[in-house]
Amino acid sequence: MPLPLSFMHVRDEAQAEALDRRQSFTDMTRAGASTWPRRQVALLVRDDATGLTILEIGTVTRSHQRVATGWHRLGYVRRVEIAPVPLEHLIAAIPDQFRRTVDERAFGGGALAGKSSAAVIDAMETLRPAAGRELRRMIGADTPRSPPLRGDGLQAAAQEADAVRLALDIGDIPRKAMRGAWPDGESSFLDQLERLRAAEDTTIAYDGMRFLDFDRIESPSGAVMFAKGYERLTVVNVNRQPLERTTGADLIYINETMPSFVLVQYKTMRREGDPPKLLYRPDAQLAAELDRMRKIAPGRDDRSPMSFRLSPGACFLKLCKPVVRLDYTQDLVSGMYLPLSYYDALANSNEVAGPRGGAVFSYDTVRRHIDNTLFVSLVRGGWVGSRGATTKRLKDLVLNGLDADRSVTVAAASRNSVFEPSDS
Repeated sequence: MPLPLSFMHVRDEAQAEALDRRQSFTDMTRAGASTWPRRQVALLVRDDATGLTILEIGTVTRSHQRVATGWHRLGYVRRVEIAPVPLEHLIAAIPDQFRRTVDERAFGGGALAGKSSAAVIDAMETLRPAAGRELRRMIGADTPRSPPLRGDGLQAAAQEADAVRLALDIGDIPRKAMRGAWPDGESSFLDQLERLRAAEDTTIAYDGMRFLDFDRIESPSGAVMFAKGYERLTVVNVNRQPLERTTGADLIYINETMPSFVLVQYKTMRREGDPPKLLYRPDAQLAAELDRMRKIAPGRDDRSPMSFRLSPGACFLKLCKPVVRLDYTQDLVSGMYLPLSYYDALANSNEVAGPRGGAVFSYDTVRRHIDNTLFVSLVRGGWVGSRGATTKRLKDLVLNGLDADRSVTVAAASRNSVFEPSDS
């Protein structure tokens, strides 16, 4: 669906300085969704020596949660600079029936309705053909709408968002750090977060190419860093498949301080029977994925308190309830976590044996499981996970995952010395 087109103004020197330094700035508004939708393409207006002039095209996002009573934050990010267009010249090129509406938005800021937006695009193509084409491309007005996600693609999009939320919970980062990002099935959830947070302070800006020295990861679909006091959490998605062709998700959570890592592999349960029940039936694809997980050595126990674990295993399955649509709340996807060794014990027992001899995992056959709350506590406290994990092992694990049709989300938690006070 095409994005709305809006006008955004640089209103003071602080915003101008932030734009020149970081290519982004923030503003505050009391206006609602009709004036400032959740996300839009924007023509940026600045007051230069010749008057109000459009100098670039960017994107604007409105925060999902109010930052104060009645107030929302707007975040602008530069996308492309264009040949200057005096605002009065653009207004003059607009057809008479749309000129008043465009004039109000052009000088006051905010989004345009469909026909007024189309009139502005046409005028831009007349005045600055290259800029007009770029504007049309960014809005998506010349791009057919993607069909809604279904089946595995729908579940993968929901699981990708769940992996980010789960990492935040484990890292004890407030959910509000996600701002207004939600899975839309068209782009990476982390890519949305990266755009939304681009206007934040430079201390949380991050280059995904430096992430854990993964110099072979060429183009992550999202790289976001969160900070809380001396702690930091960096989340990167290295999915190289379109969401509609993605069969599932993985979360690799790394505690660089301990060091330790935990891998969560997502699987979607299905509704079967009459009355319908949620079931998961292991298949050949899972068997191959479990073989990969079994190659992850738990690491040496050096008998120190920090290396103590309730279980030496680092791998878990999360059997998820299916998501019906992507506009769900920001809660974690419901499901049950099974440590790999526990899964093996269940698979080799009669407890999950189906009527035809195959294994059937359900809330009826799996009497004990770990829920979201307990899992977050176990990982955050270091009660589960590997010991003595090495960067090379993590690299190989992630890079091997790139060849699969899965969305691999890697989250690394560490203490950042940049934020710590010195001892002097």
